[in-house]
Amino acid sequence: MINYTNGKEKLNYRLIIVIMTLITIVFLFIIINWVISGLIHQRKEVMVPSLIGKSVVDALDILSKYNLGIKKDGQEYHSELPVGTITRQNPLPGMMVREGKMIKVTISQGGEMVFVPDITGETIRNAELIIHKNQLNIGNKIEMYSLQYEKNKIISQEPPPNSIVNKNTPINITVSLGPPPEGILLIPNFIGKNILELKTWCEQNKTYYSIVEEKLPGIPGTIIQQFPVADTVITGTETINATIISQEQVNSQDKNKHLPNNIPIHYEVPQGISEQIVRMIIIDENGEREIYSKKHLPGTKIDLSVFKKGHTKLRIFINNILVEERIL
Repeated sequence: MINYTNGKEKLNYRLIIVIMTLITIVFLFIIINWVISGLIHQRKEVMVPSLIGKSVVDALDILSKYNLGIKKDGQEYHSELPVGTITRQNPLPGMMVREGKMIKVTISQGGEMVFVPDITGETIRNAELIIHKNQLNIGNKIEMYSLQYEKNKIISQEPPPNSIVNKNTPINITVSLGPPPEGILLIPNFIGKNILELKTWCEQNKTYYSIVEEKLPGIPGTIIQQFPVADTVITGTETINATIISQEQVNSQDKNKHLPNNIPIHYEVPQGISEQIVRMIIIDENGEREIYSKKHLPGTKIDLSVFKKGHTKLRIFINNILVEERIL
């Protein structure tokens, strides 16, 4: 015969053990919570200081006076605060917290850097779209007459193309008013022209000129530099200074020792569905200068030569987008 009494006693005993265990756990939790709460409330309340604009090192010094800690919560670009400074904090300045509280901070990465696009030759409308697309702003606008650029086209810009600047930097532009009215005389662009053209123009307009010759390979008498630059207003007192290729022949020994090389350049316009503007810029010891700018059909082959002076780079642009850079 089965003894049910013993089974019930064992079940009751186990139930009592479980209940006592739960009561003990709850009791211990209450005691521990009471102790911790007491310890916390023994800490003084302090006001959170402002850390905005401070370096992390300075923030540590400030917080140590209040027995507070610091924890990095993230980082972000900031155009006004330099790299390593605090841009945001949590809790906010002025809030009351207990000693030992960790203040979360966000650290500045400085301004976000972007490339300056080339807007030379663009209409004002297109220039604004390009500038805003590149996360930059339009700065000051200067208007001047020009023989080289049509009305409402961009003549120049500052900062120059391909510079690296902070995001939202203003780009100052000079805009063409078109050809000047009667009575205003502008200097034409004589670069690449024969010196006879400059002499004839100066004689017709009663303007002084001076000529400096350099022993360079190329066609003798070709103007390679001028000052003042093209589109400068002439009042009658200026002297146009021109540098030309010397009439003397350059021997090979001098060329190897002192002169830049005459470097051939070959370029084939990429395939497409319409004409494309090809621009070439040379950067060497003489600075940066444009050597070519013209519209071409896809597949057109371009051959020309440039004077290399020291370390020289060639940049090729298609529709004002840099597509290739060569070391010459």
